[in-house]
Amino acid sequence: VERGLNYRVALGGGFGGTYTYGCDWLQSSNNPWDKYLNLGAKPHIRFFSELFKNRPWWDLTPDWNHKFLTATTLKEGLLIEDNNYTIAAYDTVHGKSGIVYCTVIQTVTIDLSKMSEPIKVQWYDPTNGNFISIPGSPFKNRNTHQFTTPATPHMEVDTENTPETSHDWVLVVEAP
Repeated sequence: VERGLNYRVALGGGFGGTYTYGCDWLQSSNNPWDKYLNLGAKPHIRFFSELFKNRPWWDLTPDWNHKFLTATTLKEGLLIEDNNYTIAAYDTVHGKSGIVYCTVIQTVTIDLSKMSEPIKVQWYDPTNGNFISIPGSPFKNRNTHQFTTPATPHMEVDTENTPETSHDWVLVVEAP
């Protein structure tokens, strides 16, 4: 999913990015540039921005050593040992926030002891900016806890105006 590139930059320690479909619209007078304005993930960049702009994103540290996101399991039960399906970052100093971007239906295991209490955990829909409450939240900062992405697919239209389905979700973990 194209919008995933923005999350990989933000949660992977990057400090800037861009959003483009390339210059293929320049190569053909039969392919007007304005057809790309509302296709693909372009409309969703606003929701990416809204998620981060009101949070202390500058305190987030990439979780390359899996101290916050300790495990990821696909719905088929396959344990993931790389960062192809999930990327995470968390506040290693204050324990106030953590964000996990999931690209497919999966269960993520989060070490809540890395956070301050009480811990509010919710799913964020990157296609519409809505939050989904997680039963049991707020949580205490003890041990690990598993969270499974919502099974609801996102129905979208790619840059060729072809319908497609995606299952990416963002887990937002916050302490006041």
